[in-house]
Amino acid sequence: MPCGKRQKNIWLNLSSLALIFLLPLVSILCLNSLAVAKMFKYVSSSGIIHLSNVPGTEGYQAWEEVPEGYKGRRRKASVKEKDEITKAVELAARRYGVNSNLVKAVIKTESNFNPQAISPKGAMGLMQLMPETAKQYGVENPFNLWENIQGGVQHLDYLLSKYDYNLERVLAAYNAGKGQVERYNGVPPFPETIDYINRVFYYYQNPRTLHSGQVANHNRTKKANKIFRYVSPNGVVLFTNVRQ
Repeated sequence: MPCGKRQKNIWLNLSSLALIFLLPLVSILCLNSLAVAKMFKYVSSSGIIHLSNVPGTEGYQAWEEVPEGYKGRRRKASVKEKDEITKAVELAARRYGVNSNLVKAVIKTESNFNPQAISPKGAMGLMQLMPETAKQYGVENPFNLWENIQGGVQHLDYLLSKYDYNLERVLAAYNAGKGQVERYNGVPPFPETIDYINRVFYYYQNPRTLHSGQVANHNRTKKANKIFRYVSPNGVVLFTNVRQ
């Protein structure tokens, strides 16, 4: 496609997506008030998120405010790589007519700008391409930032066209797969996917936070979600967005 292709407009439908409560805010509130080294998270089948300061609680796992893909190889992009990432994003965005801020928001959420990121599920590189997706777009080395971004932006372009620029469905398909979006005829009710969409929206709408180290403020509702704190008789501290 020609590099001068007109950039597509993306319409944001902010009303239809169910929101999970604000985890970064919870971590700030909790960790400032509790002398604990770690927090542990449990997500119920209904999507309710609970936090505890006690390791080993049944169903709870260690919680870190780190993108999933970033856990594979923990490192940050060098200054030189950041410059190359910016150039690669702008080039691919112009070539395929995708908003460059959207591409950067996806990269931030997927890998935190870590070119060597590997997820537990096998997604690779800056835009966390699965092997079959990389192959589909001719990406031979997913850890080469230029190839990875070209492949990821092509995939975004394909999803934008497929879902008529409904960004929530596009991001849901990027995260959970097209099959899940078709199965639920929209955003699947997976906490991970909902959280992912909220993160991308935040970075997309607040591009100055991309390299600031500031974590995503997921709350896209006008009314803030309330967080409730409970202490059990044996000293276990729980945080939840549901009054008990």
